[in-house]
Amino acid sequence: MSSVIDDISSKDNKIVITNQLIRSLIVYKLCSFQWLVNRAPSLIRFAEKVHLSTPVYWIIKKTFFAQFCGYVCMILSFIKMLALIKIMRIVLF
Repeated sequence: MSSVIDDISSKDNKIVITNQLIRSLIVYKLCSFQWLVNRAPSLIRFAEKVHLSTPVYWIIKKTFFAQFCGYVCMILSFIKMLALIKIMRIVLF
């Protein structure tokens, strides 16, 4: 039991946990901006058109997918995310 507590209390784990909390705070804060949520699909399409899809997908994978999907297949998750956004618009507005 003490080894588990020691593992959790280690400096490296505190840094990882702090980084995860910061990421979570940023992701949830960004999700609170309705204009950003509504425009996300068109912003992603624009990034693809100007050949910036690689950095944009990297950011999405490291933030939103890590937070909500746990790094499952990115394309399938993206399709489900778009469907969820449509449902949220119907329910919320």
